[in-house]
Amino acid sequence: MNIDTLLPQRPLPNDQDATGRNFGEREIAYLSEALKSGTLTSTKGRFVRALERTFAEMLGVKYAYACSSGSAAVHCAIAALDLEPGDEVVTSPITDMGAIAPIMYQGAIPVFADVDPATLNLTAATIETALSERTRAIVVTHLFGVPCEMHAIEELA
Repeated sequence: MNIDTLLPQRPLPNDQDATGRNFGEREIAYLSEALKSGTLTSTKGRFVRALERTFAEMLGVKYAYACSSGSAAVHCAIAALDLEPGDEVVTSPITDMGAIAPIMYQGAIPVFADVDPATLNLTAATIETALSERTRAIVVTHLFGVPCEMHAIEELA
């Protein structure tokens, strides 16, 4: 499998380019309402709570928590596991510190599994070789718009 066939044919949106984004009148009205309320925090505003409630309902779960970044989301997930110092978390070596630092913040040890050479993602087979008796979690990074094969990874976990 060639990685070029898996990548989107147009560039992904980024913080320097608005291509691919759609902000309509509804989004602008919500933004205006939030700004006019003077409450720009998630603890007192209504928008974040509404998002969390709607997202939890959509997923059929009791709770969902909005996070300010992917790093914060990984940190919440790792902290929720209540790992012991020295516990291991298998993850990808192709990521940024936002995926690694939360593991270390919780006193756990990141263990890097190899990646598939075609997709550059972790696979169940590459993760399996990195598992030990200290492994407590697996954190995958989906790269360049190509998702990891989660069904096989979930089965292994």
